[in-house]
Amino acid sequence: MCNSKLNLVVNLNMVKHREEIRLKIRFPYDAEAGERVKLLKDRRWSQTMRAWHLPFDKDSVDALSNIFQHLEFNDEESRALAGLPATEQKPKDDVLIWKHEGYIYLKIKVNDLRARSFLSKLEMSRNYYSSGYWKIKETEAVTEAITKRFGSGLLQWPKLPYEIEQYETEHQMRNKVTVVVSEKRVRVIAGRNPEIIAFLKTMPFHKWDPVNKWWTFAYGENQFRAFIEFCRDKKLELLVDNVPVLKRAFKRNYDKNSPGYRSCPAEMLEKLQNMRYSQRTIEQYCSIFEEFINYHRKVALEDIGTKEIQEFIRYLVQERMVSPSTQNLAVNAIKFYYEKVLGGPRRFIEIDRPRMEKKLPEVLSLREVHDMIETTKNQKHKLIIVILYSTGMRRGELIQTKLADIDRENMRIIVRSGKGKKDRYVQLAKRTLDCLDKYLELYKPQEYLFEGEHVQYSTASIAKIVQTAGKRAGIEKHVTPHMLRHSYATHLLEQGVDTRYIKDLLGHASIKTTTIYEHVTHKGINNIENPFDKMDF
Repeated sequence: MCNSKLNLVVNLNMVKHREEIRLKIRFPYDAEAGERVKLLKDRRWSQTMRAWHLPFDKDSVDALSNIFQHLEFNDEESRALAGLPATEQKPKDDVLIWKHEGYIYLKIKVNDLRARSFLSKLEMSRNYYSSGYWKIKETEAVTEAITKRFGSGLLQWPKLPYEIEQYETEHQMRNKVTVVVSEKRVRVIAGRNPEIIAFLKTMPFHKWDPVNKWWTFAYGENQFRAFIEFCRDKKLELLVDNVPVLKRAFKRNYDKNSPGYRSCPAEMLEKLQNMRYSQRTIEQYCSIFEEFINYHRKVALEDIGTKEIQEFIRYLVQERMVSPSTQNLAVNAIKFYYEKVLGGPRRFIEIDRPRMEKKLPEVLSLREVHDMIETTKNQKHKLIIVILYSTGMRRGELIQTKLADIDRENMRIIVRSGKGKKDRYVQLAKRTLDCLDKYLELYKPQEYLFEGEHVQYSTASIAKIVQTAGKRAGIEKHVTPHMLRHSYATHLLEQGVDTRYIKDLLGHASIKTTTIYEHVTHKGINNIENPFDKMDF
C-alpha cells in the first residue's frame, strides 16, 4: 500500500457518540482510504452516522493529515482542535461558489428570481429543492457565463459541497424516522420536520441533543405506542431497532372493564374443555380469539367472514410481527370456533397459513449445565434445574409432577398426560436422589413435587429460575427450560444412545422430531478434517 497522501477532501466535525465526544470523518468512497483509516488507533465505524469516527484529540487530526491532502473542518470545535482561527460569518449578499470534482457549486438568495432563471437555463444545472443551492457541470462556457453574470459578487466558499450534501441528506430524511430504545430512553433520529418536533415536545421528559442532533424522551409503553401511531398517521417511514419493544407497541390493548369488551364465548370454552384440550392450549386459544373478536369489535360475530379473518392475520404478521407459531395458533383458534363450535362451512380453511421456520434448537454444553447447577444455592431451584435437564421434561410437565409419580425402586418418574395427552416414563438419575432428599427434608411438599405456599408452581416461576441460573453461571445465551431439554437430548445422542430411545424419553410423536438433534450434535463433525487445513501457505 502506498504511503503518499491521498488527493481526497475529508470533512471533519465533532459528534457525541454513545456519551463520548468523537471526531467524525467523511470522505468520498475510496478503497485505499478506507483501508488506511482502519489502521488508525481507536477508529470505529458508526452504522447510524454511516461514517468513521476517531477520538476527539490532536493526535487524530495529525494522523489524518498524514493520510489525506485536504482536511475540511466543518465546525468551530474541530477548527479549534486543529489550532485554526474561527471562520468568518457567511456573507448575506454575495453568491457563494466552489469548484469540486468537475462541478460548480453555488449558493444564491432563495428569492433572487432573476438569478434562478439564469442558472436554470445553463446546461446540466440542478436546483436543490428551491433552497438556493445549485450544482452545475463545469465547462468553459458555463464558467464564463457565471463569471460574466455575477462578476465581483462571487465569493469562494470551500464548504459548499459539504453544506449541499448535508442539506440533501436532511431533506431526504424529512419523512424517515429512526428510533433506538435504550436504558429507558427513546432516541428519535429524523430530519427537520416541524410536525415531528411538535409531537416530540408533548412527550414526557423530552430533550434535544444539539451535538448528535436527535431527540430523546422517557420510555413508557403508552407514550411509545402514541409515537408509533403518530408516525403511522403521518405516513412516516419508521425504523425501530428493538423488535420486542415494537411488538409490544403494536399490540392493541383493550380495556376488559369497558362496556364494549368481548370475552371469549362461553360455548367455545366449554367445547375446548369437553374435547379434553390441555389447560395451556385452552388459555392460548381463548386469549388469541379474544384479541381477534375485539379487533373487529364493531362487527357482529356472526357477520365476521374470511375478509375480516385475513385482515386480522395480516395485522398479526405485519404490525405485531408475531412468530409463525403464534400465527398458526390464531388460525387454529379461529377455525375451531367457526367450524367446531358453530359448525360453520369449510370456507374458513381459506385462511393463509405460514411456512414454519426450521430453526435448530439451542443447546448448552455439559460444562454450562454443570455451572448452572453448581452456582445455584437454593435447594428447590437447584432440584428444578437438575430434573429439567436429567429427565428432558417440559416445564408444564414438571409442575404437574406429584410426589407419587416418583418411582425410586425402578429409578424413573412417570409423566402423566404430557403433550398429546400421553403418559410416559423418564429417567431418574442416581445423582438426583441426594439432591431430591435434601429438598424434601427442607421444604416438605404435600402433593406436588414443587409447590409455592401449598399450591402448584407456575411455569413463569420455572422460567425465571432457569434464566437467573444461566446469568449467574456467566452464560451469555438467554437460557430457557426448553433449552435444558434440548441439551439433554443432544448429550444423549453424543453418548451414542439410539434415536428411538431418545424419542420415547422425550415423548415425541414422530422420529422426525427427534432427528433434528442430529443437526446440533458435534459428534462426528469434529472428527472431519477440513480440506482448507491441508493447504500449505
